[in-house]
Amino acid sequence: MDWKEKLMRNLQDEIADVIKYAEYARHTHGEIRQMFHDMAEEEWEHAWAVWHIMEHEHMTDRLDKHKIFAEAKAALYK
Repeated sequence: MDWKEKLMRNLQDEIADVIKYAEYARHTHGEIRQMFHDMAEEEWEHAWAVWHIMEHEHMTDRLDKHKIFAEAKAALYK
């Protein structure tokens, strides 16, 4: 399987991780909360990096970027 064929799934995985770590952060406090929030932000950056690779490869023409990232953005900045 070509790496390009995996990009959409990789993007979905990164977005799922943003949501997961943001949720963990909401259920803890102190340093642990900050670590989970930082992890969520890292996954957010990874998701955007995958998106930019997909753009470069002309794989995003029919995708709604705002819809794809909406849930992750809401979780991260909740």
